[in-house]
Amino acid sequence: MGPNTPHFIAQARDRGARVVLIDPRYTDSGVLADEWVPVRPGTDAALAAAMAYVIETEGQADVDFLDSHTVGYEAYRRYLLGKDDATPKTPAWAAEITGVSAETIVRLAREYATHRPAALLAGWAPQRTYYGEQIARAVITLACMSGNVGIRGGGLATLGTRYGVLPVDSLPLGPYRPARHLSSTSWAAAILGGEMDPPVRMAYIVASNLINRSPNTLANARALESLDFVVVQDPFFTPTARWADIVLPICTDLERPDLVTSWGHDLHLFYNHQVLPPMAESRTDYGALAGLAERFGLAEAFTGGKSEAEWVAEIMERSPFRDALERDGVWRGEDEPRVALAEFRADPQAHPLKTPSGRIEITAPAAEACGLPPIPSYIPIQDDDAAEYPLQLITPHSRLRSNSCLHANPWLQRLETHAVWINPADAGERGIAQGDMIEVSNSRGRVALPAYVTERIMPGVVCIYQGTWYQPGEDGVDMGACANVLTDHRLTPSGGPGTHSARVQIRRRDA
Repeated sequence: MGPNTPHFIAQARDRGARVVLIDPRYTDSGVLADEWVPVRPGTDAALAAAMAYVIETEGQADVDFLDSHTVGYEAYRRYLLGKDDATPKTPAWAAEITGVSAETIVRLAREYATHRPAALLAGWAPQRTYYGEQIARAVITLACMSGNVGIRGGGLATLGTRYGVLPVDSLPLGPYRPARHLSSTSWAAAILGGEMDPPVRMAYIVASNLINRSPNTLANARALESLDFVVVQDPFFTPTARWADIVLPICTDLERPDLVTSWGHDLHLFYNHQVLPPMAESRTDYGALAGLAERFGLAEAFTGGKSEAEWVAEIMERSPFRDALERDGVWRGEDEPRVALAEFRADPQAHPLKTPSGRIEITAPAAEACGLPPIPSYIPIQDDDAAEYPLQLITPHSRLRSNSCLHANPWLQRLETHAVWINPADAGERGIAQGDMIEVSNSRGRVALPAYVTERIMPGVVCIYQGTWYQPGEDGVDMGACANVLTDHRLTPSGGPGTHSARVQIRRRDA
């Protein structure tokens, strides 16, 4: 949810807020929670529906807000009460699906509905399951039912930015636009499936460990192998570089000047000073591409006649933060806390949302256009291989890496053993003990890594942090335990990744 989220949650706790963590595993951030509620991955929409059922049937719904600021609640209400499918979405119904007890669901619903303000901070992980769109929509609907929209301390999604937009004029993008697009999740499927006309013949990969970071690593490798020519620009010999015909060495951040923004939730800008010249024949990404443009006779069109340092200088000249950057190396945006959707709540007519109705659409025609139900109903994932692969895999980010960046740092590798989290019940059934070298597999591939047997993950679910580098052994097993060897590139209805819906089996390597 962003690097600042724990800081804000800790502040809220210090001021008396109660914090509940709803997650298949007890994360490192769980120390900030008063209660951990384990939930099966991909079933959050059922949990939200059961909470909504309690709120609706106990007369706690904010009817005024629903009437004035949303459209389509009545259809969702009929779904909750089972008017059309004869299945009321009771806590008992949801308990069978989610693994959360009916008593806990009732208590959570009452706590949420009767304590205002209350914030539902939904991270990105639930949406990275098939039909994860329904989870996001159901969470938003819960916030609407409780009236926790557009009020200080409320919330219906994630902690957004606290600041405005960078105070700098936009730079021209030029007239060039891609002739076509490939999904960053399913690009390999498009290449291997012959969907591209004309077909892709070459890949020029910049600033991306493409084989490693995209779902279905082995399919990614096959896709690159099918091409006539592959070029990779990178400072490191990554797994993707192993599939390149040519690797262009790129210098590190210490060897170039640059402007760097903070991630996600703060408006900070950093000036990255160049502290040493590029080593050997390495260039910056910009420099390598500019050199290629020159050989094509397109240098002026690509660079505008400016070097990388000159472009950085021009951006600084166009902005009010040049002095701060030159003096301190950092510019801090002024703190302008705001309450999301406050204007919309105060006057939905004067401040409509960018939806067809101008309101929050609980019943949404746009969802139907994606092949989803119009309401945020729970859709079970159809697992044809659930019997063969009974464990559901989740692949969260590690605190030691930024995706696959920093994997090769030996200091960071020593801080934590890369292992698969498995509940003692699942480990016991398979004769697995703490530290055993095990194999995690499904129809897409196999990885080997130690077992971390822990109560911090619920039964039926296993966890492998994403981002470690793919290192195939002679037997085809990935000894680097790259989680994406096991994930699928199949997209969710709206085009997102469904990486947390992968199913696997686990066994001891010596078994």
